[in-house]
Amino acid sequence: MTVLFSFIIGIILFGVNFFTEQSYVRIHMMWMWLSLFYIIFSWRWTEQVQAGFNAVLQRFGKNVDTLEPGLHFAPLWIYKLQMVDMQIKQDELPDEPENIWLGDVDAIPGDKKPALRVSFRDSITEAQARQIFGGRFTAPDGTVFQADVPKDGLSRRVTAPVVPVVEYVVKNPELFITRFAQTADLRKVLEDEVFRVINMLMPNMSIGQALANKAWFNSHLKKTVEDRIERDGEAGKDWGVDVIGAFIKNLPLHHGLNKAIGEASEAEFTGRADKELAIQRGKGAATAAHDLEAETLKGRGEGLKVAMKATGLTAQEIQAAEVARAIGEGGNTVVVGGDGFGQLLGVVNATLGKNGQKSGQKGNP
Repeated sequence: MTVLFSFIIGIILFGVNFFTEQSYVRIHMMWMWLSLFYIIFSWRWTEQVQAGFNAVLQRFGKNVDTLEPGLHFAPLWIYKLQMVDMQIKQDELPDEPENIWLGDVDAIPGDKKPALRVSFRDSITEAQARQIFGGRFTAPDGTVFQADVPKDGLSRRVTAPVVPVVEYVVKNPELFITRFAQTADLRKVLEDEVFRVINMLMPNMSIGQALANKAWFNSHLKKTVEDRIERDGEAGKDWGVDVIGAFIKNLPLHHGLNKAIGEASEAEFTGRADKELAIQRGKGAATAAHDLEAETLKGRGEGLKVAMKATGLTAQEIQAAEVARAIGEGGNTVVVGGDGFGQLLGVVNATLGKNGQKSGQKGNP
């Protein structure tokens, strides 16, 4: 715009050369004043700091002051404002949510970054967890690893994407922009620390145990980031950041993985159902046999009462006669007890009845 303005004024001045020298001087002075006013009013003297931000005022690249929201004196080419977001931020790793690819690794679009993928193993026992994790079995906040989870499809060996999130707020804008030239640099450092912990812990458990121990994981992740900030601070590279938290988002189980887990769960539950059905059938058969025996004994008892009333014999005498009759029908050997005439009478009747049957069979042509 300044070049165009000067070009137009130059044409005007060239044209007045054909007129009087006095006119030329007046127009030349007018051009000088117009140029001066233009420079003054078009020059950037101030800059606005928006709400929710602070700005680091730099003079020729050196930090001078930290500015709060408002309009501040900052002439162009002399001062520069570095805006810093002072609101709580959540950085998903390795990139913003819209840039993370959670689908199959064989079809990652060119503008996406693949999510971290973890190969989970079968569920482990508490004893195994204590041996594997050692001092990490209890998290920094006191949370203890829970090994007891349902034995379903989530206790199987699968590979799934994991998306961690770090929540932080800038407390010192000058230290922050000195340590990190841009936010992407901070995300890269966070990614290195968080991914290291995830790759160290998560492959040693099932995905079901990972879901059940999110609080345990979150405590380890936050402590890891805090330790890195502390180490850098001791080395003179303070981040100027307070970590609010670090956590694992709900593990995104894509369609293929959900289908595989569903099929595994269905097969396992079907096997359990078949086993339970067989057990119940066995119990039913045993119960039926027991009930049959009980009803038979009950019937015999009722019949014994009727026989006692009809014959005037005792229960022992009637039972002896029944035994003798059964023996007589079943074979040639007769066993006689020593409990009285009733038993002997039953044996005689049984024997006569058996012999009569044999005679009748021989007499038939």
